[in-house]
Amino acid sequence: MGDVSETAGDGVSETHLALSPLAARKQAEAEWHALAGLLASQPRVRLSKDGGKSYRDSGERDLTDALPSLPAAVRTCGADGLVRTICLDLDVSRGGQDKVESDYKTLCHWFSSNGVRWIEDQSPGGGRHLYLPLNFGVAFTDAKEFVQAAAKRFSSIDAGPHENAKTGAIRVPGSAWKKGGFQRLTMNLNVAYDIARRNRNKWTGWSQLRESLAEELAAVRQRHEEPLELLEPAEALPLAGGPRALPALKEYTARSGNYDTAVYPTDSEARQGVMASAVAAGWSLTDVQRRMTQNIWAGMVAFYARYSPSDKRKAMQRDWHSAIKHVQSFRKKPSPKGTRNNNGYKSYTSPPNTHPPYLP
Repeated sequence: MGDVSETAGDGVSETHLALSPLAARKQAEAEWHALAGLLASQPRVRLSKDGGKSYRDSGERDLTDALPSLPAAVRTCGADGLVRTICLDLDVSRGGQDKVESDYKTLCHWFSSNGVRWIEDQSPGGGRHLYLPLNFGVAFTDAKEFVQAAAKRFSSIDAGPHENAKTGAIRVPGSAWKKGGFQRLTMNLNVAYDIARRNRNKWTGWSQLRESLAEELAAVRQRHEEPLELLEPAEALPLAGGPRALPALKEYTARSGNYDTAVYPTDSEARQGVMASAVAAGWSLTDVQRRMTQNIWAGMVAFYARYSPSDKRKAMQRDWHSAIKHVQSFRKKPSPKGTRNNNGYKSYTSPPNTHPPYLP
């Protein structure tokens, strides 16, 4: 399914047959107006310009209360790398309608037995979304692990909406569906609004859900983190005074996945900039890996999300060695008068062979 929740199937669920087209539109507008901003983890929305097939960067804009005319999905991860609503996408393509309904009923019982409140909707094709609004933020990688673990137990769950910090998104109540109609609440709007606005879930309920998924979480961590733990020690460029902190903008990019596109046109160049900063700061590759596995650098996790575990290891090692060579080359070059930084070196945090030196 990718990063944006969609529902397969050509049938139309009973939920979407009760209202006339005009009434359905008004109801969709009311649901979007009330809930979209409260369920999004940052005020950004992605519009699908190809009728719901994809939700690309070019379609992203600020989120407003007005219902978009195109299929629209809100961002699931904040600019700070935190998730404030856990979104579970029960997809008909993953076992059929019966499996969706079975998982839906079991999930609702699971939430209820742990004192967790949720919001639910359904697409015209029968797929369901369950939202767990939180009154705190959890790290992107923590949310990703949780949803992937839940998908191991409830196989109709598509973990896509939480698998990329930069592009992950989901259609929320009111959003237009790709084959006509709207994502519709299957509960009272006032109740849903109260949960999203005033009665969001506390840490206790979240912790209980995680504890009950202990076995699945362990399996997810073994699959995704073990290859990183096995990274061989790589050479570094230590500083005489010991490692130092990264420049604020590089740290921000590493945590959030956001960056200045005038400096770094692509994700790969942005992540290479962070790697070069880490090398220049006297870090080791293990320092970088630790911040990723400890849920601190969610942005860097997202930059490598497209790789399989084994390919991720190779990509990180490749980027690290490239960064070392890049920093070494700048340290060997004399700096023109007036361009030296506090350490006596030119800036070496821009990606190699892409941009001139950049001072963050």
